[in-house]
Amino acid sequence: MKFFVKSFAFAALIILIRCISSCNMINPDEDIPSYIRIDSFTLTTNSIQGANTHKIIDAWIYIDDKPFGVFELPIVFPVLEDGNHSIIVFAGIAVNGILSFRLPFPFYKTDTTTLNLVRRDTVTFNPSVTYFQSGFQFSFIEDFESGNIFSPTTNSDTSLQRIAIADEPPVYGTHVGSIFVSDVEQTCEVATIDDYILPMANFDVYLEMDYQCNQPFSIGLRGNSGGQQTQEFYKVTLNESEQWNKIYVQLNNEVTTMSADDYQILIRADQDSSTIPCRIWIDNVKLIYLDI
Repeated sequence: MKFFVKSFAFAALIILIRCISSCNMINPDEDIPSYIRIDSFTLTTNSIQGANTHKIIDAWIYIDDKPFGVFELPIVFPVLEDGNHSIIVFAGIAVNGILSFRLPFPFYKTDTTTLNLVRRDTVTFNPSVTYFQSGFQFSFIEDFESGNIFSPTTNSDTSLQRIAIADEPPVYGTHVGSIFVSDVEQTCEVATIDDYILPMANFDVYLEMDYQCNQPFSIGLRGNSGGQQTQEFYKVTLNESEQWNKIYVQLNNEVTTMSADDYQILIRADQDSSTIPCRIWIDNVKLIYLDI
């Protein structure tokens, strides 16, 4: 009897092993991935949203409504699935230009599509995003094509000028905002002429800006209360960039901490003796916030 029980157990184990092996033979592709390739995003804007410049560097991926991963672009990544699957992609940025501080930009819509995945094959999908059509507001959009909303402060020796450039055209239009500082005019600090009411309670507030410069300059916020300038804080300093670059400056904390009646954007450059002549160009400046 003991021999029979042992023999039966051994036979059952052999059958189980064979069943498992058979399953693997029947489904040999279970661990063979399909691949998705994403090279870049495009941003589409309408007539009231300004230029379509962007610096989207990451894809935040959901597959079939489940978080899948965050990938720096360009990327080819494996997926252990085949057939049709829903793909949702959020556009990711480096907040304040800091590569270790990455988030989906809260004012860009996701791109959603269905991809037919085939094991061993690669399908290419380059997402296209837009700004949301509601739920947020632009305080201003300045592209310098027809004006200039920045004025010198009392700390400034010079001003930000609207100029046309042809030899190194901007990424949008024909005009930029230009700052020149020198041994004679060593400081340029400008503020928006108008004041803007912004939401507190840490709601999303961002300043977008394209720039090209051969010396550092800073971007900040001034809070006004009771008609008086009460607080100033410079949030980021941008280093030299020979090519046109873009920054997304997050101002949530500063707006909440200042708790002012209204706010102005500040831009400041101090002459760098190692760089002559000093030149800073800015363009497509947008102040955008969550509409509560």
